[in-house]
Formats: sequence, structure tokens, C-alpha cells
Amino acid sequence: IKGLPPVMRSVVFRLCKKSKNLCEQASRSKLVPSRSSGSAPRCVTRHFSSGSAPSAARAVPSAGKQFDVLARLKPNQKIVMIGFGAIGQAVMSLLFRHVEMKPEQFLVISGPYNDRQKKIAADYGIQTAVAMITPENHLDVLNKYISDGDMLVNLSIDVSSCALIEWCQKNGVTYLDTCNEPWAGGYSDPNMSVAARSNYAFREQMLETKKMSRPDSPTAMITHGANPGLVSHFVKQSLLN
Repeated sequence: IKGLPPVMRSVVFRLCKKSKNLCEQASRSKLVPSRSSGSAPRCVTRHFSSGSAPSAARAVPSAGKQFDVLARLKPNQKIVMIGFGAIGQAVMSLLFRHVEMKPEQFLVISGPYNDRQKKIAADYGIQTAVAMITPENHLDVLNKYISDGDMLVNLSIDVSSCALIEWCQKNGVTYLDTCNEPWAGGYSDPNMSVAARSNYAFREQMLETKKMSRPDSPTAMITHGANPGLVSHFVKQSLLN
């Protein structure tokens, strides 16, 4: 990083230090949901002593710790998440922490669930649907599970972001993803040129999709994961500071 301007070097050092601290905290504790009848999950922290196995851990309540509620879903709204891997599971816990909603207002659409995923979904009391979304069936799946006023969080792979956004724009659904994703094969199809499989090409496709939006279309926030995304906010704030 020697060639970076001083302000950017400061950003990098601060992010590295923050990441190290977060990793150290994560190694000592694990967040799991705890749900009482009829209520949304609250956070419980499991503390692991050095050298102890998770199965021997003692569950410790969060001592009444309150988290800021940043949004509230109306009774007829829901959040639909496509994909339920490590990122999806982590994001779900954050959404329940900061969005006021009932478990039945959260739906996950994913391929076949493994035992761990089934248990996490059951612990939270959320709805699940099994569907592998493809170019051929994506309209049927979206029309079946998502309605006007809902929010779609796309944390999947091999599902076209542009295709999902086009549908959301036409059906009154807000959209968020972490990556401008193509359909399966978009990165590796040998029948396509390297240029056509590049991030630049996918960005151009997204810009074309944007042209179809109306001024009153619902919001679609794309490629907003860790970097770009969270890091973008850190850098902006650093520059402002």
C-alpha cells in the first residue's frame, strides 16, 4: 500500500485493525437465536471457553441488550431472501435484529436445505421454499412467492441480477444484492468471449436495465455486500472526516 495517498493508507490500516478485532470476537462467541412463543427471535450469545467444544458451551442471554430498530414491516409485507448459505444465514440474523417483523414475514428460497440450514430455519420459525431458480422458471417462482410491497434480498449465485431487478421494477418490489450476478455459465461459458464474461460487460448490462426504470420505480440497490458495499461507506466516511 506504499503507493496509496496517506488518507487511503489510514483507511486500510483502520479496516485491517477492525477486521482483526471482529475475528477475535467471533472466535470467542457465537450468536444464536432464541425465540419465545409468538415473538421474533432475540439475540443470545454463546461463550466458549478456551479449548471447549461448542456442544459443551453454556448459553448466556444477551442480558436485555437492545438493538436499534431501523425498519418495521407492515402486516402485509415480507422479506424474501434467495440463497441460504453462510452469508444468507448471517444476514437473516441481522435483519431480525434491526427490522421489526414476525418470523412468518420472512421467506427463504433456496435449493435443497442441509440439516444445519433446516435447524437454523426452524429455530427462527421462518418460512422456506425449495426452488432452483433458472432462466426458464424464474418468473413462475417470483410470481408465486413475492408480492407488491415486499423486499427481495438476493444472496444467491448463478441467478441473474438483471432478470430479478426487471421483475421487481414491474411488480413494486424493492431489491438488494451483493453482486451483479449472471445466469449460470455467465462467468465460464467458452462460447462467449472473455470480454463478454467480464465485470465490465455485466455492468453495461445493468446500466441497460436501469434505462427501463421509471422515476417512481421501487429502489434496487446492487453490488452492496462487503466490498463494494460496506467498505464503500467506510471509505466515504473517512474522506468526509
